[in-house]
Amino acid sequence: MRLHNCKPIGQIFGLVILLMFLCEYLVYYIVIWQCHWPELASDRNHESQLKAFFIADTHLLGTRLGHWYDKLRREWQMHRGFVTATQLLKPDVTFFLGDLFDEGKWASEQDLTDYVDRFHSLFPYEDKKVVLVGNHDIGFHYDVTDKKRKRFYGAFAQDTSGVHRFTMKNVHFVLVDSMAMHGDNCEFCAPAMKKVETVSNELRCMEDKNNCEFSYSHEYSHPILLQHFPLFRKNDAECHSNDPDDLSEKKEKDKPFRPQWDCLSEQSSKLLLEKIQPRLVLSGHTHHGCKNLHTLPNGRKVPEWSVASFSWRNRNNPVIVLATLTQEEFVLNKCYLPQESTVINIYILGSFLIFLYAIANRRKIFRRF
Repeated sequence: MRLHNCKPIGQIFGLVILLMFLCEYLVYYIVIWQCHWPELASDRNHESQLKAFFIADTHLLGTRLGHWYDKLRREWQMHRGFVTATQLLKPDVTFFLGDLFDEGKWASEQDLTDYVDRFHSLFPYEDKKVVLVGNHDIGFHYDVTDKKRKRFYGAFAQDTSGVHRFTMKNVHFVLVDSMAMHGDNCEFCAPAMKKVETVSNELRCMEDKNNCEFSYSHEYSHPILLQHFPLFRKNDAECHSNDPDDLSEKKEKDKPFRPQWDCLSEQSSKLLLEKIQPRLVLSGHTHHGCKNLHTLPNGRKVPEWSVASFSWRNRNNPVIVLATLTQEEFVLNKCYLPQESTVINIYILGSFLIFLYAIANRRKIFRRF
C-alpha cells in the first residue's frame, strides 16, 4: 500500500485538533458561561456591591507526590477554569481558603519560591487575590514551625500573627489561621489569640464610635469570617443541603470529625463566634461542600459554607462559590466547572467518531500497488 490522497489525513488531523480544543479550552467557556452572580433581594446601587470568588484546596503538587502528567493536567485545568471564570464574571476579589500547596509543609526555600511563582502564574490577577494558610501549606499544629509560618506569610506579604482584618467596599473580612486556634497557648497560638482580641476591639470601635478612643474610617458591619478549617461540627450529616458537591454516601457523612484535625475544637469555634460576631463563615479543608448553621449566645443564626475543592485531583466537579456582598446583605451560589467525567466521555466519543471517519475514508488514503 502507499499513500494515495493526503487530504483525508489532513482532515483527520484537523478533527483531532478540534477535539482537543473543545475539551481543553472551549468547554470551560461553555460551562462557566452558564454561571451568574447571585442577586440581592434589595435594589441597591451596583457600585456598592462587592463581587467575590471563594476557592478552596487547590493543592498544587510538589516534587514528592504525584506523576508529572497528573501535575501538568491538574494545573492546566485549574488555570483554564480560573482564567475563564475571571474573564467572564470579573470578580472584584478572589479568596483562596488555604491548602494552596500540596507539599508546602515539606518544601525547601527554593521549592516554596517555585511554588509561589507557579501559584501566581496559574492564578493571575495578583492585585485581586487574598490567600489564607492551610495545613498542607505549613503543616498541622504539631508540625508548624516559626520558619514555615513566616516564610508563607512573607511570600504573600501578610501579617505573621495569622489573623488580620481585610476590608473592601466597607465589607469586613476576618482571616484566621486555623492551626493557631489550637487553644494551647503555643508560641504562635498566643499572638494569634491576642490578634483576635485586637480585631474584635476594632470592630466594636467601628460599631460604637462615641464610646471608643480610636476612630476608623470604615463603617461598621458584621464581618465575614474566613478560615481553612470549618468550625466545629460532629460530622457532615449536619450539613443542610443536597448540592452535587456534597458527600452522597451516608457512611461518609456519618464519619465523626476529629476536632483540631477535621475542624476547629468546639471551644475555639465558640470563642471566634463570640469575639468576631460574624454574619457568615466560609471555610475549606474537607474537599466537600457543606452548609450549616451556628447559633450565637444571643440566638442569632450564622450560616457557614464549606467550599469544595477546586482541584480535579480531589473531585469530579470542582466549584467556585460566587458571593454578592454589601454592608448589610450577602447572597451566595455556586459555579461548577466542567466535570472531568464529561470531558473524558467527549474524548472517547470524539475519538470513536474520528476512527469511524478514518475507516470510511481508508480507500481514499491508501491504495494497493
